[in-house]
Amino acid sequence: MNGFARFGACVAIAAAACAGGSTALAGTGGVGIGDPVEPPTTGGAGGTAPPAGFGAGQYRFPLAVPHTYGDGFGAGRGHEGQDVFAPCGAPILAARGGRIQRVGLHARAGHYVVVDGAGTEVDAMYAHMGRRPPLTRGDPVATGAPIGQVGSSGNASGCHLHFEIWSAPGWYQGGVPMPSVGRLLRTWDAWS
Repeated sequence: MNGFARFGACVAIAAAACAGGSTALAGTGGVGIGDPVEPPTTGGAGGTAPPAGFGAGQYRFPLAVPHTYGDGFGAGRGHEGQDVFAPCGAPILAARGGRIQRVGLHARAGHYVVVDGAGTEVDAMYAHMGRRPPLTRGDPVATGAPIGQVGSSGNASGCHLHFEIWSAPGWYQGGVPMPSVGRLLRTWDAWS
């Protein structure tokens, strides 16, 4: 599915979700938010393997729609992640499989999800979702599984995903947000 077809599918998902319908992504065999999916076996344009390094073959970019990069780590205001602007309602995909550690609502982050990366002690946080996703603590999630929708909840200007990666032992458990998040996202973006 090319970028324009995915964008059209995401618009359809957003419309269906707003009407209380299916959140399944066209071309996924009816997979919706929280549904289990098999992780991808290859990455990149043309099915090439991802480059060696952080999570080679085990991570993917968390959006499958046209997007632009916003503020990165620091950004002069203590920003602990990377913002990626995308259409409201677009599916947010798990960058790495694992278990749902937290689903919450915060004044600044809005609706958010934290995924405890399987076997990594590294956690990923996804914020500013359009609404609370139908996930609960402990739910398993596969790499690439839909876990929410892009939105602007909390202290956000425009629809975007705020994405953070936390080092071991994890999100607010003694780990720290990783400044390399923007570089990692751009790498995954190149081969997802």
